[in-house]
Amino acid sequence: MINECLNKDARFGIVLIKDGPEVGGPAITYDMGTIATARDIKHLPDGRILMNAFGEYRFKIIQTIQTSPFIKALVEIDSENDQENIPDSDIEKFCNTAKTHIKNLLGLKGGWVQEAVIPKTP
Repeated sequence: MINECLNKDARFGIVLIKDGPEVGGPAITYDMGTIATARDIKHLPDGRILMNAFGEYRFKIIQTIQTSPFIKALVEIDSENDQENIPDSDIEKFCNTAKTHIKNLLGLKGGWVQEAVIPKTP
């Protein structure tokens, strides 16, 4: 699937699985997802691909066109994307919460970090 996306425009949809297997069979997904763009793409000698995926827009699945080997669907971009303006105070609260979660996760693994680093730009 990733190779097909990279041969076109490097964008693809990410949708959370509601029920069913992640690999090897049809899965039931939620109706909402995120359009992502692949960046920092690195092809490995064994055929694997390393990349970062950056979310751009929310979408709603209108119709599923294909289910195997991966899902293809007709989607509608969420019209609220252009109107969304998150206050800086909310972003700061989110970053502080994320830093706390990172510290807690590292603590569960036996690690420690004085200050979790959150990127300032996506």
